[in-house]
Amino acid sequence: EVQLSGSGDETILKIINLIQSGWQLFTARNYDGALVKFDSAVTLARTNTIYDSLQASAECGRGWTRAYRREFSLAKNDLLNSLAHQSISQNVKLNSKAGLSLVHHALNEFSAAIQRALEVLNENANYVFEYDNRVYHKRLRLVLAQSYYTLGDFQNAAKQLDIIDPAGAPHSTDPVVLLKQIQDMWSRL
Repeated sequence: EVQLSGSGDETILKIINLIQSGWQLFTARNYDGALVKFDSAVTLARTNTIYDSLQASAECGRGWTRAYRREFSLAKNDLLNSLAHQSISQNVKLNSKAGLSLVHHALNEFSAAIQRALEVLNENANYVFEYDNRVYHKRLRLVLAQSYYTLGDFQNAAKQLDIIDPAGAPHSTDPVVLLKQIQDMWSRL
């Protein structure tokens, strides 16, 4: 048994509960419900700067939720806002950058997608998004490969495929063959 004392801030608990509920709904693929929870958490967190790290977390969750709802511009704004906070945890920072990589790619902002994916993978080469394990380091590398390909950098695109699929290395830098290999990889991951 541990005795605790202090003055409890009910708002902190409300924000934390909203964020946790948001992620639970997100993992259950109830994106409408998750959006409501994250939106409420952001609104509450904005009431005082002491909730800065919680606001970053809520904006990250809302950004991912909007991305899954295919609201890519709104998702991009939330994820960028999340990164702008002074007190952001390393986990929220990586999740926001990973989300931005996917969102930038969806918006055909390929240089930005590359930058964000590299930031995540340089920090954690084995990154896994804990709220959807289908989003992990190999998918980020595939976003890199496709983004490099789209920008005409076939050599770097092939290098990313080599990392994803070392058994098939070296991958071709011929644009036609490389595109087929990238498309095949999307169906396998």
